[in-house]
Amino acid sequence: MSFPNNTYKYDQPGILTAVKMAEYRGQKRPPPPETMILAYQTPLLRHAVKSQKGKKVDGFPGETYLLGKTDGRVGVAGRFGIGAPMTAVLVEDLAAWGARQFVIIGLAGVISPDLQPGDMTVVDKALRDEGTSHHYLPPQQYVDASPELTAVVHQALARQNIPFAAGPTWTTDAPYRETAGEVAQYQQEGILTVEMEAAALFAVAEYRGLAATAVFCISDSIADGRWQPVADRKAVERRLFDLFDALIPVIGGR
Repeated sequence: MSFPNNTYKYDQPGILTAVKMAEYRGQKRPPPPETMILAYQTPLLRHAVKSQKGKKVDGFPGETYLLGKTDGRVGVAGRFGIGAPMTAVLVEDLAAWGARQFVIIGLAGVISPDLQPGDMTVVDKALRDEGTSHHYLPPQQYVDASPELTAVVHQALARQNIPFAAGPTWTTDAPYRETAGEVAQYQQEGILTVEMEAAALFAVAEYRGLAATAVFCISDSIADGRWQPVADRKAVERRLFDLFDALIPVIGGR
């Protein structure tokens, strides 16, 4: 049996949409930001809110803020959960509000032997090894990040002299089922990282006509077929702050 079970769904709209849900809830919201940052680590969310004078916006899963220092052009969302399904729901809700660009800033495991904890990666495409993306786009191995927005991220990091690797990521729904065989195969394909959200974000963005990209800081490693946890998680989380601080001046002015 193929996945999804019924491929004719690609020719049909969803019955329930995020726009209909927002209308049903009837919540009044301020004007939307152009760009939303998805912050899966709570320390990054707190850093964003404190450093950019975040103002909370109710009505979304987890916590959503408009960043005052960007005059509301950028928002940040966090504490909404992890994984592809929740990411897709949140992005749909934020897009229904009016956000048009989405950037993941998060942690990822590394499968490339050339990268170490604390290194940065910018994603150009995501291997679709989760389920959510297949409800938005017909089966293909990869889904691309948005080239223009990804180029903006490249420029922002280069401007701050932050080194990074660019390449694919492996998005999975099952972190406890990542196998040595898969790691070896994906190393041969040039995949750098493994995480749980990028493919879903990119698929929703492509389906809805949005822009999306992802930038990761390496945390743990499975590059040699064994799990090696990060030795200093707080230091790695601080690297997320560096990513955020580098991106805000650029995306906040777009």
